[in-house]
Amino acid sequence: DELRDAVLLVFANKQDLPNAMNAAEITDKLGLHSLRQRHWYENLMFLLS
Repeated sequence: DELRDAVLLVFANKQDLPNAMNAAEITDKLGLHSLRQRHWYENLMFLLS
């Protein structure tokens, strides 16, 4: 019950790699579209050093 109203944030790192999943693939694999009563956000990223 404590997490009922929690927002889900998904960070998809390593997006610069050739086999990285795109946003649609990640959404599908995690089943995010089935979370009807929860807000979620997906952030694709890669870091440069």
